[in-house]
Amino acid sequence: LIVGAPTARASEQSEAGKCYIFLRRAKGWPYEPLVSISQIGNKAFKGDENNISGNGPDHHFGWAVTILGTVALSGTPEDSDGNFIKSGSVNIFQRANTTWIQTQYISAPDKRSDDAFGSSVGIAGTHFVIGAPLKSFNNISRVGAVYVYQFSQTKPDEEDFMIKLLPSIPQKNSSFGAALSC
Repeated sequence: LIVGAPTARASEQSEAGKCYIFLRRAKGWPYEPLVSISQIGNKAFKGDENNISGNGPDHHFGWAVTILGTVALSGTPEDSDGNFIKSGSVNIFQRANTTWIQTQYISAPDKRSDDAFGSSVGIAGTHFVIGAPLKSFNNISRVGAVYVYQFSQTKPDEEDFMIKLLPSIPQKNSSFGAALSC
């Protein structure tokens, strides 16, 4: 189980965000998380004893989270990448024994400011999907988009971008991709 706390204080930054991972035991669910994860710049770090947290104030790491087996995704829709303010990002973590390690930092291949990439995330087998509900398309604002990736078969620490999905009739402020499920 992964739980996002996108407005949590982390690394002395307000609303940087954190994620907590709980592992159900034979006796049931623990009261305390097994681990929590944090993001610093384009790197995540294991913060306090049990959290994963965001890289800067108001980035909202953990806004959207999903976990499947030994892979966890955490969306940070207000992360900035270079000159693209609040373009968004997703961090992918893999479990190695009892440790969660960031293996990838992803931003949209066609990123722009205010896309909110990482507002929703999902994993289905060898594919994962990422929502960017504020993405504009053909000068229509906030249409939204969903990006589909496949975990690389040849390079386990990389992903292959597959396709960008759009609504059949793009409409202003429709926020396509704000929520998704795999």
